[in-house]
Amino acid sequence: MIQFEHIAKELADWAAGHAEVLAIVGAVSAFMFIVTLAILPLVILAIPEDYFVKEQQSGWGFGLRHPLLRTLLVIGKNIIGIVLFMAGFIMLFIPGQGLLTILIAITLLNFPGKRNLELRLMKKPKIAKGVGWIRKKKGKKPIILP
Repeated sequence: MIQFEHIAKELADWAAGHAEVLAIVGAVSAFMFIVTLAILPLVILAIPEDYFVKEQQSGWGFGLRHPLLRTLLVIGKNIIGIVLFMAGFIMLFIPGQGLLTILIAITLLNFPGKRNLELRLMKKPKIAKGVGWIRKKKGKKPIILP
């Protein structure tokens, strides 16, 4: 019991000495939570219902012919994906929808094996339930899984 009291005292001393850091972490956490609540439904609603059963993906409407525009859009999409992935990872430890945010981030990123990873995540009951609830609430058909 004495060890626990010693650890609690050291933790309290550390927190008192780092109040600014804790305030910043709290503010960032609240900001990411609000941004996630705003962005996730938009991205979930943009996913076609047959996303996981189609052979050929639509490429998120990037059928642009000009290579510079297409490249800029792909880079922008991947930057947003990286930011969402980092936010989702952080939200695994702070308040927020961490796994759902990571799923959306992976959907935006381009990398080998992406489809299998998306499907594995989408088949997790909590994620499937969350995605289904958002789509149903907005009158969209559920995502079809193989």
